[in-house]
Amino acid sequence: MNCNEVTDVRPRYLSGELDSAQAAAMADHLRDCQACARDHQLDMLLRRGILAEAIDASGLESRVRGRIRRGLVLRRAALGAIAAVLIAAIGISLTMRRAADPLYIDAVQDHEDEVVQGKARHWISGEQEIAALAARQGVPKSAIDAVARAGYRIARARLCRLNGRIFLHLVYNDDSHEFSVFLRRADQGEASTTRILRAGSEWVAGLEMPALAALVVTPQRSDAARINGSLRAVL
Repeated sequence: MNCNEVTDVRPRYLSGELDSAQAAAMADHLRDCQACARDHQLDMLLRRGILAEAIDASGLESRVRGRIRRGLVLRRAALGAIAAVLIAAIGISLTMRRAADPLYIDAVQDHEDEVVQGKARHWISGEQEIAALAARQGVPKSAIDAVARAGYRIARARLCRLNGRIFLHLVYNDDSHEFSVFLRRADQGEASTTRILRAGSEWVAGLEMPALAALVVTPQRSDAARINGSLRAVL
């Protein structure tokens, strides 16, 4: 056995893993080679020192347990968030079912998709373009201006379909949030009604006038009431 072979198998010799023939060849080489014998002695001393040292695993155990606890807390938090979302979704569903009006359901869903989630849609934002689009749908400019006079800024507009009917979807904002106003020309003979209901985290206000039908979806009930009052005042 030469020096290179001894270097390769020395760790196994120390741990007693060599067979009898290899162990005998290793011992013969160590008796004849002072360099390998010296390295072997150093390895033995290092091994004895490591094995003799008492290892305190309490710190490691504490860190491992801490990470496990944090993982459980995060997992519970995630499950709690999922549960909250499901509860909110169930709340929206039950509230809208009580409303018994698919128009309100579609309005909340459209607001969620296009305003809250910000899904890609084609919007127009110029005031003149919005006024022209409203005119083509038979929506008077006074209705658009009424919401603005209530203290909100118009941000954008597009056409959408709610329960099979085409509405002008207007998005307004102030310094804290955005909300949706859906307008269309009223059908002849529609009765004047006003209804405000809760749908999860949103409030939905419906207004039907002889000249105009409107839906407002907003996170604040005060907005819904104020906008409905502004529209009713000008129509």
